[in-house]
Amino acid sequence: MLQLALYNGLRLSGSGYEADPTQTVTGSLTRLNVITTQINGTYQKGTYGNIQNCVQDIIDATSGHTLGAIVAVGGLIIGKAAAQKLSSLSSTVPLATIIGRRNANVEAYSHSEGYYFDDDTTVTQTLKAKIDELLQYSGMTSTDGQNLWLLYNGNSEMGDAEKTAWSSILTGSPYNVASPHSINVAVDSQGRSVQNKDINIRSAFQTAKSGGAKAIVVSGDPYFTYRLQRIIRIAGAKNFSNLIMSYPVMEYSDEAKDAGMGSSNYFAYGPSLSDAYFNLGALVANQLKGTAPTTRFSQVTFTHS
Repeated sequence: MLQLALYNGLRLSGSGYEADPTQTVTGSLTRLNVITTQINGTYQKGTYGNIQNCVQDIIDATSGHTLGAIVAVGGLIIGKAAAQKLSSLSSTVPLATIIGRRNANVEAYSHSEGYYFDDDTTVTQTLKAKIDELLQYSGMTSTDGQNLWLLYNGNSEMGDAEKTAWSSILTGSPYNVASPHSINVAVDSQGRSVQNKDINIRSAFQTAKSGGAKAIVVSGDPYFTYRLQRIIRIAGAKNFSNLIMSYPVMEYSDEAKDAGMGSSNYFAYGPSLSDAYFNLGALVANQLKGTAPTTRFSQVTFTHS
C-alpha cells in the first residue's frame, strides 16, 4: 500500500490558513496511509539537524513499505534540509515542497518538485513594487523611504535574501536612503541571536514605531505566515493602528478584512496560500500516480488585495 509522509513545519494547527495538501491527495487517491511529522519552530539559521533527523525517522518508519512521497512544507529551511538528507541517503523518494525562493540545493535532489514564491531576481522586484505602492499612500511622500521598515527573520534564508534586496533597493535611485531600516526579529534586546521560539513580534513593532516608522513590510518567511493572526492583531492595536502594513500573502488581507480594518491601512501582494497548497496536493497525487510534471519547479501566481 502506498504511504505518504507529510513532513511539515507549518501544519494547520488551528490557524486555518495553512491548507493541508493531503486533502487534495486523498481526494484523488483511495487507500492512502499518511504519516505526519510536526517540526517545532526552534531552529536558528544553519541548524538543520532536527529536520534531517525527522526525514530519517520517516524513512525508518516506512521500512518494508512503499513510500510514495515526502511533502516538506514550511519554507526553504525545511525543503533544503529534506532535499539534502534524501540526497545523502541516495534516495529516490519523490519530494514535494513549497519554498520561499528558488534554491539550487533543493533542485540538486533530482526527485524534488514543487513551487517557489520568488527567485533571487524577483525578490527584488517584489519588494520594489511594495515600496513604490507604500510611498503613494495618503500621508506618505516620495522621500519617505527612510520611514519604511522591513520586518524579517534572521533565522530564515528567505529573510536574509529580503534584507539584502531591501537595502540595495532603498540605497539606490530614486530613493537614496543612506541607512534603510529593517528589524531582525530573531535577536533579543541585546542584539544576540535567538531561536524562533524566543522571537518577540510585538517588541519588533514597538522598535519600528519608536524609530519613526510610517509603514512596515512583513517578510514572506513562513514564521510570520504561521502567526499571521497575531500579526494582524498587533497591527490593529491602538498603539500601531496608524502604521501602513504591506503583507506577503492574501490570507493576511482576508484576516484584516474580517477584523474590520480599513483598506487604507494595509495591502497584500503575493500568493494565495490556499491555492498554492491545493496545487501542491495535486502535484503529490500525480507523483503517486507516476505522472511526470512538465516543469519540476513553478513560480506561484501573485495577486494583490
